[in-house]
Amino acid sequence: MQDALSRIPVAPPLIAQLRTFDKEGVEITAGEDLPYLTCTVSLLTEHGGDANLVMASPVPSASTPEREPSNAKGKKRASGRKSSGRHGTGRGADSRGASNQHPADAEAEASGQRGPGLSPSTASIPTRTLAGDRPAQGELYLDLDDQRRLFFIFPEVCVRLPGRFRLQIHLSRIPSSNGSDSPFANSMLTGAITDVITVVDRENFVAPGPTRLMRRLAEQGVVFTTSGIANDT
Repeated sequence: MQDALSRIPVAPPLIAQLRTFDKEGVEITAGEDLPYLTCTVSLLTEHGGDANLVMASPVPSASTPEREPSNAKGKKRASGRKSSGRHGTGRGADSRGASNQHPADAEAEASGQRGPGLSPSTASIPTRTLAGDRPAQGELYLDLDDQRRLFFIFPEVCVRLPGRFRLQIHLSRIPSSNGSDSPFANSMLTGAITDVITVVDRENFVAPGPTRLMRRLAEQGVVFTTSGIANDT
């Protein structure tokens, strides 16, 4: 992989729908008098760890091989490596096989450890793994059943590292400017985590076609720039 931090679009794009129900369990149709809500997105590993930053490191030079431990101390050093195991992930016992575990390596890099393939100038600079993650404001649109619903759309979210991840979204209420809201009005209201998504290298990426919901939203003016939907409507 030539550029480990190239932008890899999430497709289909992330679309969150807020659903509210009354005491009888009947879904309430969204109205115009909704509070000002915003939704933010962050990146998790497939096991739920923080994956928002990656530490880049240069590829080791072939002219500087690793030093072999002496016979007298080899067993102790090997034992020490096994016990560390990259914070208990179980991957430190055999360093030769670890380089072939592509999704696991991506998760380790995204969790703040060093990743291969980048220039030495970026070796100590943490880089954000998620791009295009600007907060989304709630917008009213008709859903597939022609009911008014509140949607939060992230059309430009990109994961910049191959591997297996989850997206986490947080819903918050922004306090009004007149100060009528409580002091805790801007705290998180609720959240959700997606199923595992698989991010591949750009050369292996094939964008899927638009979903029914994407088509329905596009009919109402939502622009999806990476899905090819403009050619289908």
